[in-house]
Amino acid sequence: GRRPIAMGKFNHPLYGNRGARRLLWEYNHYGRLIVGVDFDNTIRPVKQDSSCEAVVELLKRCSADPKIVLCLWTISGGSDGHLSLQEKVEYCKSLGIKLDYINESPFLEDYSGKKQFFNVLLDDRAGLESAYRNLKYVLDNSEMK
Repeated sequence: GRRPIAMGKFNHPLYGNRGARRLLWEYNHYGRLIVGVDFDNTIRPVKQDSSCEAVVELLKRCSADPKIVLCLWTISGGSDGHLSLQEKVEYCKSLGIKLDYINESPFLEDYSGKKQFFNVLLDDRAGLESAYRNLKYVLDNSEMK
């Protein structure tokens, strides 16, 4: 059989709230944050045990902050009961979430590669709780309060 993964002490420079403090530094230093956002189970619940209210409220706050760029990243959908891309955009708009980019993000001015850049990614499959806490920390501690 498989051996369990050893769970030692996590030792990374951004452990604890250092990631949140770095995100706030980036917000203040660069004058903007690029936020990638997933749709299913992040903005709109698909599973019955999912709630997206806290993320939606945070994204509304982000939408009111001119320093925050929101980039929706999602599949087109339209099959298997999923919303089409246009329906997802309209859904976000109906909630008061202002999307700056859809399935694209601005590159750094001096970056010529194709890798997408985000300061933070809100995605139910990619550390949503940590990303949410870090972004909320920025909004709670920025001049825009």
